[in-house]
Amino acid sequence: MMRSRFTGCRQSLPQFEALFFSLLIFVGVMTPLQASEEQRWEEAIDHVAQAVLAIRVDAPRSFDTSINNSVEATGFVIDAEQGIVLTNRHVVQPGPTVAKGIFLNREEIKLIPIYRDPIHDFGFFKYDPKALTYNKPEALKLLPEGVQRGREIKVVGNDGGEQLSILSGTIARLDRQAPAYGPGGFNDFNTFYIQAASSTSGGSSGAPVIDIEGNVIALNAGGNMRNAASFYLPLDRVVHAFELLRKGEKIERGTLQTTFQYQPYDELHRLGLSDKSEQRVRAQDPDAIGLLTVAYYVPQGPAEGLLEAGDILLKINGEWIRHFVSLEAMLDRHVGEAITVTIERAGEQLEVTLKVQDLDEITPSRYIDVGGAILHDLSYQQARSFHIPVSGLYVAYGGYAFGNESIGRGSVITSIAGQPVKTIDDAEAILKTLSDGERFSVRFFLLINPRQQMQRIVTMDRRWFIAATCHRDDKTGVWPCEEWPAQTAVTQQQPGTTRFITSTIPALQRMAQSLVQVNFDMPYVVEGISDTRYTGAGLVVDAQRGWVLVDRDTVPTTMGDVAIIFAGSLEVPGKIEYIHPLHNIAMVSYDPALIGDTPVRNVTFSDKGLSPGDDVWLVGTKMNHKLIAHKTTVAEIDMLSLPLPSVPRYRATNVEVISLTSQANTVGGVLTDHEGAVQALWSSFGYQRNNKFSSMVIGVSAELVQDLLKRQQQATSTAITRTISSELNFMPLNEARKRGLDTEWALKMEAHDPEQRHVLHVERVVAGTPAASLLEEGDLLLAIDGRVVTTFLEVERAAQQAELKVTVLRRGEIVEVDLPTEALDGIGLSRIVSWAGAIFHRQQREIAAQRGRNDDGLYISWTWKGSPAAHYGVYPSSILTELEGVAIRDLDGFVARLKEIAGRESVRVKLLNLNGKETMLTLKLDNHYWPAFELQYSDEHGWRRSTIGPQ
Repeated sequence: MMRSRFTGCRQSLPQFEALFFSLLIFVGVMTPLQASEEQRWEEAIDHVAQAVLAIRVDAPRSFDTSINNSVEATGFVIDAEQGIVLTNRHVVQPGPTVAKGIFLNREEIKLIPIYRDPIHDFGFFKYDPKALTYNKPEALKLLPEGVQRGREIKVVGNDGGEQLSILSGTIARLDRQAPAYGPGGFNDFNTFYIQAASSTSGGSSGAPVIDIEGNVIALNAGGNMRNAASFYLPLDRVVHAFELLRKGEKIERGTLQTTFQYQPYDELHRLGLSDKSEQRVRAQDPDAIGLLTVAYYVPQGPAEGLLEAGDILLKINGEWIRHFVSLEAMLDRHVGEAITVTIERAGEQLEVTLKVQDLDEITPSRYIDVGGAILHDLSYQQARSFHIPVSGLYVAYGGYAFGNESIGRGSVITSIAGQPVKTIDDAEAILKTLSDGERFSVRFFLLINPRQQMQRIVTMDRRWFIAATCHRDDKTGVWPCEEWPAQTAVTQQQPGTTRFITSTIPALQRMAQSLVQVNFDMPYVVEGISDTRYTGAGLVVDAQRGWVLVDRDTVPTTMGDVAIIFAGSLEVPGKIEYIHPLHNIAMVSYDPALIGDTPVRNVTFSDKGLSPGDDVWLVGTKMNHKLIAHKTTVAEIDMLSLPLPSVPRYRATNVEVISLTSQANTVGGVLTDHEGAVQALWSSFGYQRNNKFSSMVIGVSAELVQDLLKRQQQATSTAITRTISSELNFMPLNEARKRGLDTEWALKMEAHDPEQRHVLHVERVVAGTPAASLLEEGDLLLAIDGRVVTTFLEVERAAQQAELKVTVLRRGEIVEVDLPTEALDGIGLSRIVSWAGAIFHRQQREIAAQRGRNDDGLYISWTWKGSPAAHYGVYPSSILTELEGVAIRDLDGFVARLKEIAGRESVRVKLLNLNGKETMLTLKLDNHYWPAFELQYSDEHGWRRSTIGPQ
């Protein structure tokens, strides 16, 4: 006998019929009933698909449980007349949102966020129905009562980024606990979830879960890919909020700041539920299998001292509460009012009076944007996750000012400048009084360790970033910002003084007065440099001018803030004077008046060079400002060879470096003789290997440094360095002979440098320079102006004139080349432009030197997540060559073009990658969250920020 699966079929079939139907099924032939069911699903899906939107969301600011990012999700129309779209809360986002919806016919519509539930994972967008030209969707019907265990369902969404995907499943549970996504992120609670045997991915967030009639019976919210299970939000509270929303009424949401959980009767007995109470509850709802109990409450909330974990919830205001829906309905009806809650605790029935709090009061809707940081009230979501009171200022993004002091995302600020901070209003009142450069104390704790209070000193920034307070406007869907009054005052540091350590070691005693520590902070990612905070050692070379020599792994670019620390005690602001275009050297300065009578001394350079086997003193500074002296021996002097970085950035070349037999752990320093005369710098060199950036500290001859210092001291502004625009390497003489070097030249090389016995080999030339057309990779450099050269320093000294006669061995032949040299200054980067959430500046020389490219256009050094640039595929390290059909060659032309196209909603851009591949992209602009601005340096004012507006 075979039992039929089909409605209307007989309960038993003859053996032949059973075999016949089995064969039909086996070969894939549908019965009429199967065909009818399949057709009904097709009709339902066709109907639903017209109302489903693929949603593209940009979150331009980190806020509460979300970070700035671009995501894909799903939504669907539930009111076609008003243009209301239902999706998840984590799609609508708790903070600023820019969204668009794309219907199945690819018609695009702007979406405005109008509501996000403070607890549950649902929210609403709105669009203008009149703006639709080709698609007239019908609203989908919400039918929360349609959920049944065992029911077949379809999820019609945007799974995995596809425009439309249809996933099937079967409802397995109606009472699953809300999925937990971990502390710090959004977590739903005080609701059941529906679980089905189906697997959806991120793009289906917010998709409708439908029955065979095309009714929406649940909202897709999450899943477990490993177990092929999906989690759906019931629609009971969604329908309640939707009805209020479409009527234009306020959606009141109440809370006791308490998390409840549903417990079965057997567990309730162990908690103390009396038989009498169980009988009364079962009589009210025979199908129920349990009740709600108190899981935990938020400290200092309405329930503290009145409810306890394990309390069994029976009634509110005399009405039986048997599930989450009735609990939330009761709380929402009594926002701001006192309610009587009947509980059973350890077999004793109690009544307590609690005040229902408005959830809007503990859900942040404003933020402060200052120093690149995003600060707002701590939310109930975060407080609940970490079991702390809803109080304090939450750091959603640390930015420049706060992040540099390790006050990053997940911190909660409790005081600023010695004044307590409980709300955003407290913080705003204090921060508005602080001027640029003013230092203030911040006390805070981390959400992951709320019991430990920490303190940092933060420097106010009103120069690099705007300062504004922004608030949510659900009518317009944007967060309007009110900029703080401009700060004309700049905090001027008062002079101070300090004394240096004394030591019985002569080298340390001498260098203590000349070694300082240098800190450098970068507000923006530029010139391929991604880290934002650097620390290294500096060497006082001119105390009268306040000049300090430092390496480029400490001060890698001209854009940033310098601090110079004397004796680990006195910190003063610094200024960048010079960035060497080729060598690992920069010059910063301080105002000598700010250090009072601190006995700083110019460093003394030794006339004696170093050779392997020489004894030296390594005198350096550690990260904790401690000076150390370590006696050691020179092990080797050899060419420095660093790998090419994946992103063009400064990389030291054409230099010999000194290694030691032993060394101490320092951030930098010097190598000296016994009396403290400097024979070499002990410098930090940055490099990239296996996609990881690292630093190593090695020695550089003082002879090279003195050459550069002499030119800088003689210059009226910044010293000009000339170069043959080539990266050189050493090649052993035996290898050079194999390439055609004759005996006569080999003997000249040996006589010139008996110990090294090598020639200089052209590894690569810099694109766009005279060398690119006159020298070739593989050339052996033999002489300049008739004089044999075998060291980098010899080549550099010879190159300090406009034109050279260079003798090279090329493909076995001696060739004389008249080579103009390239003049380079030490001005460095002096201007950047930010547009569409990307940073543009002139191309750094390293692109031509390391990648051999000399294209017109602007380098894109950074894109912010959640910006139009990131959304539409403008990647860092690309070159902008064209904007709206006009070639872009420099920043002046770029700014002029931005002014011409101001007001356009979308633009076309042409980009090149570092391999020369050309791409045309379209960008839909967002001038509210990503206005165009520039930062420009002048000797008179330093760096200044200005807005780029229309012509």
